[in-house]
Amino acid sequence: MARTGDRLHITLRPSKILLIALGFAYAGAAACVTALGLSAVLTVAMLGLLALSAFCDWRTYSGRDPRRRISELVLNADGRWLVVDGEGRIASGAAGVERLVHPLAVSFTLERAEAKPIRILILPDMIEEAHWRGLRVWLRGHGRNEANHGGRG
Repeated sequence: MARTGDRLHITLRPSKILLIALGFAYAGAAACVTALGLSAVLTVAMLGLLALSAFCDWRTYSGRDPRRRISELVLNADGRWLVVDGEGRIASGAAGVERLVHPLAVSFTLERAEAKPIRILILPDMIEEAHWRGLRVWLRGHGRNEANHGGRG
């Protein structure tokens, strides 16, 4: 992430923390499916669907699917933003009010005119450690809602 004037330019990388958490979640779900005691056909079908879902999530969150990966995020001082995906496509809009700012993760919505909003989850290992605070400060300063005033950050 670089700060140029009144904007934050963030380069995102895949999160190892998120991939590990997803692996544990899918392993737990597979253990629950096998513990249900369903017929072998249903168990195999459900495990197959879980495996397919795990593979799709791995492709998305490991950065292997450029259509679903956000590679760059530019946040302006006026609350406007710009997103560049893995294929170089650009989207822009304004900061939404939905956000969670926490020391271990941030989640926020970027509103777009006449399109679905972009929901983003960023964990500390996705950006440079020195710039983690700048992102949280930007999020707290743009479109805060009542639910997020009490959180630490």
